Amino acid sequence: MAEIYINQTTPIKTKIFWAGEIVNADNDEVFATLYDITEDNTIKPTVNPNDPIATFNAQKVETDDGTYQIVIPLEFCRRNRKFKVVWEYSINDNAA
Repeated sequence: MAEIYINQTTPIKTKIFWAGEIVNADNDEVFATLYDITEDNTIKPTVNPNDPIATFNAQKVETDDGTYQIVIPLEFCRRNRKFKVVWEYSINDNAA
């Protein structure tokens, strides 16, 4: 789990394993969908945790096979929030 502090941002990384091996995604295409799952009724308008707030093209970490990262824009980190990141990619034409 990644921790991001208010008014700061750092890379969030994932490492891809396939059949027990570290692998790179097909064409190095990895997408990350960001959801705000904060349960705070004082926020107006109310946040629906099922609606994505952003989708990113993850960048491959060149020095670490199978590792991809995103950086959540600072505008999303201005207050206390809890995020869920859903990673999407294909390995050998199999979606994961």
